[in-house]
Amino acid sequence: MPSVGNIGAGMIGGAIAQRLGAKGIAATIANSRGPGTLADLIAKAGPSITAGTREEAAAKDIVFVSVNWPKLQGTLAGLDWKGRILIDTNNNMQKPPLPPIDIGERASTAIVEEWAPDWTSSSSNEVATGRT
Repeated sequence: MPSVGNIGAGMIGGAIAQRLGAKGIAATIANSRGPGTLADLIAKAGPSITAGTREEAAAKDIVFVSVNWPKLQGTLAGLDWKGRILIDTNNNMQKPPLPPIDIGERASTAIVEEWAPDWTSSSSNEVATGRT
C-alpha cells in the first residue's frame, strides 16, 4: 500500500486523519506548530496515525494538503513533489464574514500546481470562479 502524508491538522486535515485512522490506514500528519501539538488528534484518529514534520508528511507517496490559503505557498515551498500524488483540498475561501481571497479568474489548483512543481495533481475542493 502506498504511504500517506497529511499536511494540515485543522477541520479538513483533522477529518482526513480521523477517516484514515478509522480504516486503519497508516498516515503521518503534520501541522505548522510541530508534532508535539498533535497528541489530541492522534488519540482521536487511532494508532495508525502518527505525528511528524511537514517534511516527513510530504515524503509520502500520497499527500493531502489542507492549510488555509494565505499559508499554502509557504507550506509547499522547498519540498520535493516529484512523482508524488498531492491531493489539494484547498481553495481561496475564508471563514465568513471575510470574502474569498482574490485569485482572479484562475482555479486554485492551477496556482497550487505552480507552487508545487512536478506533482501529480488531484483536487478535491475546487470552488467555482464564475468562469464559463
